[in-house]
Amino acid sequence: MKNYSTKLEIEKGNKLNPWYITGYSDGDSAFWFNIVPNNKLKIGFEIKPGFSLIAAKNPANYRLMLLIHAFFDSIGSIITNDKQNMYEYKVQGFKNCFKIKNHFLSYPLLTHRLVNFKLWCKMLNLIENKALPLPQPSLEGGLRLPPLCGALRHL
Repeated sequence: MKNYSTKLEIEKGNKLNPWYITGYSDGDSAFWFNIVPNNKLKIGFEIKPGFSLIAAKNPANYRLMLLIHAFFDSIGSIITNDKQNMYEYKVQGFKNCFKIKNHFLSYPLLTHRLVNFKLWCKMLNLIENKALPLPQPSLEGGLRLPPLCGALRHL
């Protein structure tokens, strides 16, 4: 089993060690999906995958966010949240999320975050293969998510 370090490791060319990305993600990341209304689609909504990392707002962490952004070939964006005094590296969309997925398949997570990642991958695959059960109307109004979506939401 590969152990990773929490010490910032920069390889030649100012590139982060891939195991550092995994280690950092084990502590401060999220794998998620947004359900967004879209009247152009027959079902009236679309499901958008995403991945994010957070860090406290300071110059060292901003540099870290830039290095992570560069590590993933500049996909996604770095968002400053002044209210919560933090940075967020945020990746959205299937094409970009498959790059994230491939990283974690090559450099696996080791903590409870692995469970989230596996559910996220399962959802990505179901959506890609058009095999995800559609949300159903709930008694309270709105939509009830398929069990897999609900499981991912509560982790």
